[in-house]
Amino acid sequence: MVVTAKIVKNIKSNTKGLGVAPLTDRNGLCQLDDEIFISLAKIHASSFEKQWPAIGFKNMFRPPDGRKTHYRAMLMVKKNLLIGFVIFLKMVDEAEIISMAIAPNCRGKGFGHILLTKSIELIKAEAIKKVFLEVNIQNIAAIKTYEQANFEQISIRKGYYKSKAGVKADALIYAKSL
Repeated sequence: MVVTAKIVKNIKSNTKGLGVAPLTDRNGLCQLDDEIFISLAKIHASSFEKQWPAIGFKNMFRPPDGRKTHYRAMLMVKKNLLIGFVIFLKMVDEAEIISMAIAPNCRGKGFGHILLTKSIELIKAEAIKKVFLEVNIQNIAAIKTYEQANFEQISIRKGYYKSKAGVKADALIYAKSL
């Protein structure tokens, strides 16, 4: 299944057509139109059993009450199509990566590592000192990406994830000091 998203304009690409840019500005404002949230939901649905609807993404980045959001995201585009994202939540001088996904047809090509590296640069620029994340123990590709980026496992949450079939899996908790 090819999962890409609408054409994303205003994200500069390199000579190979690959670009990475934040979804929100430094003030937490999203400048892209609502179609981006549908695209995020599609890529998320192709990556996780528990899916988030487009309205959930929209409410993260454009809260209904008009408040400033503490969520940030980094988008990855290839030839102007959205192929991946990282979403994190800022909490004073810490951040938690709450979701990261690459479209299935773009996996295994190093895009996750590039996207994570650029996301960490963004987080660091916002005076974040430590980043946390959790990952399903069965997600070997993601674990490899996080460990290559020098995240260290600090804990395990037993039986944290539950599949639609009722099978439980542990969550590995990782942290990285910036």
